[in-house]
Amino acid sequence: MNFLNAAMLAGVAALAIPLLIHLFHKSRFKVVKWGAMHLLAAVVRTNQKRIKIEQWILLAIRCAIPAILALMMAKPVWQGAKQMLGEQPTSTAVLLDNSYSMEAGRAGITNFSIARDEAQRLVGELKPGSEAYVFLMGEGQGLLDHASRDLSAVTQALGKVGAGYGVARVP
Repeated sequence: MNFLNAAMLAGVAALAIPLLIHLFHKSRFKVVKWGAMHLLAAVVRTNQKRIKIEQWILLAIRCAIPAILALMMAKPVWQGAKQMLGEQPTSTAVLLDNSYSMEAGRAGITNFSIARDEAQRLVGELKPGSEAYVFLMGEGQGLLDHASRDLSAVTQALGKVGAGYGVARVP
């Protein structure tokens, strides 16, 4: 796993902030003797263990929040599908948005061509014996009539498809 914004991992150190606040603001009790205190002592002893557990859980949650936010802002990504798929053949369904909005892009490269190239790369990384099925979210129901174990045919079919003029609908 890699991080697109590794500098944000320094934010994980922010989990120390709630811990330091907890340690510095631990209240010091001043014992004051008064007559009815012996009546409350039994109640305090029974609730003290539960309250201490609740405080530790709350402290753990307070420490986890900045750490999780820092990890999310670091944008973790997997490098390629090979790491996720393992060694066994798999069945893979690819949803390809070929709606009109995918014709937008920058520097002469459309979003659709980027998505199509990524789908071709994903199918190309599948293990031999795997099957693939490509669904088009715009015009047409599926790129192939059935799931295919011929991954090169799926890759070629992906190369022939283009963006349409309709709207995206999940099949």
